[in-house]
Amino acid sequence: MAAYHATAEQIAETHPLLGDAFLWNAGFHVMPALYHHFALLTRRVNRRLRDKS
Repeated sequence: MAAYHATAEQIAETHPLLGDAFLWNAGFHVMPALYHHFALLTRRVNRRLRDKS
């Protein structure tokens, strides 16, 4: 039972860090996409969405 408790503690410490890293990474990917779409007006976002459908 102690091994499970130690693993749970380790996950509890790591989970918020990984969640924050995921959100920061998503934000850093969205910012250039929005820059291309609104500032440069390259329509890159529209092309990428159209290619997937």
